[in-house]
Amino acid sequence: RRRRGDDMGLEAIAAQVRSGDVTNREAMAAQRYWPALFNDPDFRRRRDAPDQNRMLNYGYAALRAAVGRALCAAGLHPSLGVHHRDRTNPWCLADDLMEPYRPLIDEETAEIVASIGGDIALDGEVKAQIVGALHGRIEHEGESRTVMDWIGRSASSMAQAFLGERRQLLLPEGLWR
Repeated sequence: RRRRGDDMGLEAIAAQVRSGDVTNREAMAAQRYWPALFNDPDFRRRRDAPDQNRMLNYGYAALRAAVGRALCAAGLHPSLGVHHRDRTNPWCLADDLMEPYRPLIDEETAEIVASIGGDIALDGEVKAQIVGALHGRIEHEGESRTVMDWIGRSASSMAQAFLGERRQLLLPEGLWR
């Protein structure tokens, strides 16, 4: 919405996603989201493609590691997921908690692509810019904190929810800068 002025029907699709996504709504949304994000009607999310997919992969790996550390600090085990379940994935819970933070990596990557292009080297400067998204600040309920701090607070709120001390996760509004 921030980049194009409208959500292209993504909110309506998101409202239709049900447990297990048997109607494949997430894939339908992705077919709209990725081309719109990069202003490229041919863009597809392919993990091994030599374009901005490399930047997304790098950013998601950094985000996943940050979330994993925060979960451990909150006393949780990152492999015991809620929605993500796979015996071979040691990061299921981290994958669950990182979902709301992914747009920060998406937006940072889109900004790089808009200014430099998608077919660039994933060098130290580009990596630093992508990871910089995790050090940016987000305002929520009158507090300005870094994304890393919000991730830690989200992980702590998850631990509190598992203990029955809280009903909802703490997720800051405005994850989409």
